Amino acid sequence: MSSNKARAAVVGTGHLGTFHAEKYAAIEACDLVGVVDVDHERARALADRLSCKAFSSPMDLVGKVDCVSVAVPTTLHRSVAGELLEAGVDCLVEKPLAASGAEADELVALAREHGCILQVGHLERFNPALIRLAGMIRKPRFVE
Repeated sequence: MSSNKARAAVVGTGHLGTFHAEKYAAIEACDLVGVVDVDHERARALADRLSCKAFSSPMDLVGKVDCVSVAVPTTLHRSVAGELLEAGVDCLVEKPLAASGAEADELVALAREHGCILQVGHLERFNPALIRLAGMIRKPRFVE
């Protein structure tokens, strides 16, 4: 591992978590350290495919990573991201940020208190197809 690479991990290996892990694995300036899931076999299968480690708990990542994508059910965002932020780990949390406004405020406060980056995963706004369409679509009725 090169010291100038960001060390990343993903908590949650469902559809979105798998997507995050695949993207980290493809970024040259990033080392995908590992993945975490309550379904350890699913985590292990993804870790084997992406040549990283499967971990049992998000807290197992502390000291091993610089940043983590949190892609667990929304009801767990506060607890998972909160523990990581308290440990000084930058977090990208899939949308919505939390199950309530109060929990979101708590995460923002924890990020500030511990000097961490907290970002919400509104990544589709960077999708090249959507960027191109932005100049063409004037009054969308719905997005699917």
